[in-house]
Amino acid sequence: MTGLFFVLILSLIAGFLGSLVLRIAVIVEKKVTGSTENYDLLLAYCRIMKAEHILLDDAKKNRLNLVINFAYNSIFGIFIPLVVSLLVPATIISSSAGVAFIYLVLLMVVYFIIVHIINLALLSFVLNKENPFWKWGIKVNMIEALKRFIFSIASVFAYLCLSMAYLFVVL
Repeated sequence: MTGLFFVLILSLIAGFLGSLVLRIAVIVEKKVTGSTENYDLLLAYCRIMKAEHILLDDAKKNRLNLVINFAYNSIFGIFIPLVVSLLVPATIISSSAGVAFIYLVLLMVVYFIIVHIINLALLSFVLNKENPFWKWGIKVNMIEALKRFIFSIASVFAYLCLSMAYLFVVL
């Protein structure tokens, strides 16, 4: 398996694991705030694919919504190795724990900013043009940012754990 292909697969798996944690955060959010399931991505997908007929059945609608949300969020994992390659020097392995921790925090923050900006841009300008993020209100924007932050931490942590496990097995 080539290195680039392996990194791509690893980053998609990390994005999927981050999606699992995000799903738990969404379930907790719905319990705490009493909000309902968000179908924005599903509606946008159905508009793009001209498949509004699949929205008639609630069971299909819920299953497809989960699949689309997991696919959408998993793709964000692709940005992790890009951020790692730009921010983390190769000498990090020989650095002290404090320096490594600073790079880890920096990695998570930069990844969160990238993911959150792309997510807001996609939701506002591509998928849901009628309702851009600045019309959502402070509370909704803060909840969205918190969910993206949780996703970012989980995805980066999963990526680093999977990378370390791979290195441990190979070396």
